[in-house]
Amino acid sequence: PPPFALRMEWTLELKPRYTKLQHVTLQRGLCGVCQAKLSTSSLFSGSNLKFCHYLGALCCTQCHRGETRIIPARVCEKWDFEERGVCSMAASFLDAQNAQPIIPITRIRQSKLSSQAPLKQMHELRMKLGRLKEALQSTECGFFDTFDAIVSSQLPEHMSRGYENYSMEDLAKLCTVGKHWATFGKLERLMRIGTDHVEACTSCQKTSAGYCGICASSRPVFAFDFPTFQACSKCRAVYHQACFKHAGFDCPKCLNPSKHVNLKTSISKPMPR
Repeated sequence: PPPFALRMEWTLELKPRYTKLQHVTLQRGLCGVCQAKLSTSSLFSGSNLKFCHYLGALCCTQCHRGETRIIPARVCEKWDFEERGVCSMAASFLDAQNAQPIIPITRIRQSKLSSQAPLKQMHELRMKLGRLKEALQSTECGFFDTFDAIVSSQLPEHMSRGYENYSMEDLAKLCTVGKHWATFGKLERLMRIGTDHVEACTSCQKTSAGYCGICASSRPVFAFDFPTFQACSKCRAVYHQACFKHAGFDCPKCLNPSKHVNLKTSISKPMPR
């Protein structure tokens, strides 16, 4: 049921919408924010009652002044960025959280809406960047510190240090301007810089390159070649994802280790041959 007094908490759960009478009953005839008793006339006319879509509660006009905001739960569940009415306290709270990276990618329901495609593309870039940094960190060429400094200066901290979380501000930008968002372009450029270095650096090649043990291609496979890379979860042998799929998702090295003693390992995916 809706709260009987204001208790502002971050939530990504959709609030149920009942009839006006049901809400009033659940709230014991009180405003969902200040607990003031709702007037009898307002219960019938509805003119002095407003619904807060963030709290999921009816409010008096002193607490709800008609402000609107994007509701995080509706973004996660329905990829819906339409602004809806919220009470003044909820509006202030949502404004304060807008730039905070507190929305895990796993909480965002996938949809077929074209406006969500940039999110999928950006998340793939962020995962590639994470794997690229791991590859650079494991080498002795010394480029990692330089690259890490460039990344930190170009991207917000939650993007330079990880790839799981997004802010409401991030998601709104991806929905409205998509790949034209400046941060999206920076990610693409950073990936090109790092990839070009690894592919040209003998030290990086030696440490982070893997080779598909199924097609035996001479072209190396890297961890950041997501999503074409496949590594066996048991022995970490490297394959092209397409090759691994054609092999029935069975690792040849695990099935017959004596014939695959020299397979190199990595954490990346298939390059076109």
